[in-house]
This record gives sequence, C-alpha cells and structure tokens, in this order.
Amino acid sequence: MQDGFFREESKESKWDLIIDFVLFLTILIMTLIILKPFLTALVFAVLTAYALKPLVDLINKIVRIYRLSLFVALLILIIPTGAFIYYAAEGTAPIIQKTNEIIISFNEVLEKISLKASEYPILNALNIPEYIKNTQSIILEFSSSIKASLISSFQNIPGIVISVAIYLLATYYFIVESEALNKHYENLLSSLSKRRQIMFNSLFKGLKNALDVLVVSYITLTIIVTVLAYIIYFAFSVPYALLWAILTGLFGLLPILGSWMVYGGVSLYMYLKGNELAAIIILIYGLVILNLLPELVLRPALSSYKTKVHPLVIILGFFGGPAIFGFSGFILGPIIMVVSATVIKEYYEHYILQKKIKNNHRESR
Repeated sequence: MQDGFFREESKESKWDLIIDFVLFLTILIMTLIILKPFLTALVFAVLTAYALKPLVDLINKIVRIYRLSLFVALLILIIPTGAFIYYAAEGTAPIIQKTNEIIISFNEVLEKISLKASEYPILNALNIPEYIKNTQSIILEFSSSIKASLISSFQNIPGIVISVAIYLLATYYFIVESEALNKHYENLLSSLSKRRQIMFNSLFKGLKNALDVLVVSYITLTIIVTVLAYIIYFAFSVPYALLWAILTGLFGLLPILGSWMVYGGVSLYMYLKGNELAAIIILIYGLVILNLLPELVLRPALSSYKTKVHPLVIILGFFGGPAIFGFSGFILGPIIMVVSATVIKEYYEHYILQKKIKNNHRESR
C-alpha cells in the first residue's frame, strides 16, 4: 500500500515537472512576443550597462553616493543620444537630398562609362555594359529602400522616443540591479553540485566574454570610427560632418554593409563638387582607417586580448551569424561562438587536463 503511494507520488511529480515546463515555456514565448519591438533596445541596454558599470563604480569612489554616480554616468549617455536625435531630425531632409544628388550623379557617371565601354568590341563581348546597367539598377533599388527606411524612421518619432526611453531606463535598472542579480546567481550556484557549478561557471564566463566582445566591437569601435570619420570630414569641410561621421560609425556595426557605404558616398560627393583631392584622400583614408583597420585588426585583436578567445572564433561569429540568423545574427553570432569556445576550453581544462594529471600522478606512484 505504501509502495503504491510512493509510485503514484513519483508519477505525479513527473507530470508536475512536465506541466511546469510547458507553463514556463508558454510564459517565455509570450514575454518574447511582447518584448520583440524593444529587443534591440534591451540588448544594447545590457551592453551599455555592462560597459558603464566600471565608470559608475569609479565615480562612486569620488562622490560616495551611488545613485548620483549612476546619474552622472547616464548623463554621459543621455546628452550625446539627445544631441544625435535632434541633429539627425534637423539634418535628415538635407541628407536625403544630398544622397539623391550623389546617386543621380553616380548613375550619370556609370551611364557615360557604359556608353564608352560599348564602343569597344572586347568589352561588349564580356558584357561589361550590361553589368554596369545591372549595377545601376541595384544602386537605385538599394538607395530607394534606404531612403524609404530613413523617411519611415523619422516619421515614427513617437516610436523612436519610446525605444530610446526604454533603452535608457533598462540601462539604469540593469546597473542598479546588477549586485542583486549577482547574489541570486551565487545562491543558485551554491545549491548545485560541483560538476554543475563548473558547467554554470563556464556558461557565465562565456556570456561575460561575449559581452566583452560585443562592447569592444559595437560600442568602443563605433566611437573610434565615428571620431576618426569626423576628423577627416571636418578637415575637408564636408557638410553635416558630425551626422555623416555618426552614420559612418553606425554603418560600421554591420560587417556586410560596412562604413564604406557612407564614406564612399561622401567621397563621391566631394568629387562631383570639384574637390578631387579631398575625394581621393577621403576614399583612401576610409578604406584603410575606417574599414580595413577596424574590421581586420582592431575588432579581433581588441576582443581577443580582452577575452582570451581566438581571433578566428570572433571573426567567424561576426560574419557567420548574419548568414544564419539574418540581422539578429550580428548579436547572436558572436555570443554563440564565444560562449561555445569558452565552454569547450573550460571543459578541456577542468575535465580532460585534470583527468590526465591524475592519471600521470597515479602512474608515477
């Protein structure tokens, strides 16, 4: 009778576990659906909070009031964000107009090249004029989509304001609650077995490494590229130099598109305005300093130095993620690759090497 009771209780426990899992999964899916419009803002809030936390702690050592330290650190974030929104709203119409001028002039240049190429039989045989016409149509389609996206974005000012507000509030709360989250994690860890502790620690370390990589790649490098772009644009008196520089930094976030789309357009604009020297220097400067240096040298080198993860793993994460997950792959790719590499490394060090050391010790005895 008693054995039957325990068997029945065991069966009920299994069903309870399944019901709990289904309920948890349902809540998680519903939460993600609600958060989907603000997912990008929340992800960047996590990155910003992670990057600002050391600054908040540093300021707190001076003022000795944590909330005030947090407020000062957030002002460093709020002022440039507000200035960019205002400046972008003011400069969007001229930017779109100048982009139209650049695209029209560029297509006129391509048209002339196509007509000239058609005069040579060998180029006709290679279908060069046809390739140029295809390039023209691709550029027109792409510029139209970018222009429509810009117009749509700035027509939705309330949505932008809400996203920015959520980003700033989330950053604030992530920093404030960071200590409590750490305590919850430590309490959870202390209740687990040694093997599970090693597993969770490796995952936590992998996530920390991934955040370091993303902070270096998306925040630090964006600031570096923006500053470097502003220097060259300001030096040659490019109109709306600051806005173009910010756009260069933001486009630098996307390895597939890249900052070349902005500095290339600025270079062409300067050429069409008759300043050939400025156009050539901006183009060369952009290729070397704004494109190749950040993508192939700074991003993997800084990230690898910070996390001790191999540069190839980081590069594969940034370029492989978007190929699988689309736009979100720019975040998911590095996270998955860095976490995987860290977990494998930790498993190797804690299990494979430790086992080998123990075996060698036994053999020596």
